[in-house]
Amino acid sequence: MITIDNDLRTINIPSDTKLLGVVGDKGVNRLEIEMPAYYRDIDLSSYSVKIKYINIERGGLRHIEGEYIPIDKVVATDLINFSWLIEKDACKYQGVTEFSICLSDGEKDFNTRWVALPVLRQQLPPIGRAKDNENLELSAKELSFTVENENLIVKRKEG
Repeated sequence: MITIDNDLRTINIPSDTKLLGVVGDKGVNRLEIEMPAYYRDIDLSSYSVKIKYINIERGGLRHIEGEYIPIDKVVATDLINFSWLIEKDACKYQGVTEFSICLSDGEKDFNTRWVALPVLRQQLPPIGRAKDNENLELSAKELSFTVENENLIVKRKEG
């Protein structure tokens, strides 16, 4: 479970959380988050929660920003629990997704520092049927290249 330190305003990612997802993931990963209900003498339990994120492509050429509003916030004694269901924009590009958490009551805002988790590329299937101990050799003359929706598509030419 991810925890928030209200005093340091940090999001603490456990060591077993290695990535946010893989490019193209939609609704399959959920991050569980827990934080204290109080910051100094302010009761945050009635504040609305918003997760702000920016997915940055490796190399920094493209990015997409967004927000997620948890629908499962639960307040128990001195803790607030909620989750982030990772949708497609948070995993649009291979690279990292940085995020922070904001709680607001309309007059006061409580913000955390930003933290990042990697977004991995999809595993591409091998071309042909090479065995582990074989070398697969292809010539560029045997391949066709097209671009669709900002993705490079490489196919073996028919014929």
